[in-house]
Amino acid sequence: MNSSTNSSTNSSINTIWQMRPVQSNDIAALSSLLAQATLEAIDPAEQNCDDQWLVALPITASTSGASEPSILGCIRIRRNIGLAQPRYWYHVGSVVHAAPDLGLFHRQQTLLLGNDHTGCTELSDICTSSQQLAASQQSMLTRLLIKAALLRVQQDSLGPQNETRMQSAAMAQASADRVIVGLPGLSDCAGVAPFWQGLGRHFYTGDVRLAQARFGEAWLSHVAALLPRHPLVASLLDESAQAAIGAMHADANLLCEVLIEAGMRAGEHVSLYDAGPVYEGHTALLRELSGACQRRLVLAEQWEAGGWYLLAGDATNYPQLCLLPACVNAQGELQIRAADAQRLGLRTGAQVLAEAFRI
Repeated sequence: MNSSTNSSTNSSINTIWQMRPVQSNDIAALSSLLAQATLEAIDPAEQNCDDQWLVALPITASTSGASEPSILGCIRIRRNIGLAQPRYWYHVGSVVHAAPDLGLFHRQQTLLLGNDHTGCTELSDICTSSQQLAASQQSMLTRLLIKAALLRVQQDSLGPQNETRMQSAAMAQASADRVIVGLPGLSDCAGVAPFWQGLGRHFYTGDVRLAQARFGEAWLSHVAALLPRHPLVASLLDESAQAAIGAMHADANLLCEVLIEAGMRAGEHVSLYDAGPVYEGHTALLRELSGACQRRLVLAEQWEAGGWYLLAGDATNYPQLCLLPACVNAQGELQIRAADAQRLGLRTGAQVLAEAFRI
């Protein structure tokens, strides 16, 4: 990253952010953030409303059209998961064995393979550049990516429903208003998970890395066909596998904090490979907590700054999301600088979904 871009990302007052759909010329820049198998799965030419990638770019006051700003982060929004290909998780529950006459009472933790999150929206592949951003900047950008994705999901829920999609997804309607994020579980430096060693490898003895290389992220959907369908008593696993159930990798601490701030909480499900926790939240509750609301956009040459706002315009006209300084005037309109609007292609009178954002 050149010095001018680095200094601009250090100075929030001179920097606005744009989150836009991924383009073909972004793939090279994303190679430093994503694994090769993930990169190969990105197809910007195929406009899939159920699988959308967003990239984050800083736009400074000195930015001109001569050069493209650096991509410093990305996030993936996956709607209606599990409808094209089944997705699996373990539900963590319990079973009680009691004999009152003998004074015995045992509650055992259980794992049940299932598809409970079918139809949900999933946020995944959340990455920021550790090479180009300081720790505080990574924290801010992670918050921004999560908030931006949730704002886009909220925008979906406010718009008209796609009748064809909902008819094909009738079995998943109860889950359609939930957002989930799977956090990485415990694994060693080689990526080997104690939970898999204690459970999964007994049913699939093949090389996990080869399966991942062959099937990509869908490898677990294929492996799930080999796993037992009846409830498993966790106490039958070795101690390291039991301890891994619902435990989170240390690298996910920042993401966990951001999800909790946004209103999401760990549910009752874990992943099949490393037993990492699945965080979830209902769209209506997340919208209420965010304080996002529809506002009319107005432009001004001069105004008193009121803070920073994350805004999303109509998904067709303004597919990107923006973070920029703005204020709410007496009429309840969102007022932004005319120069910022010009750089981002925003126009006065547009209806935007806006949320206050703490830098």
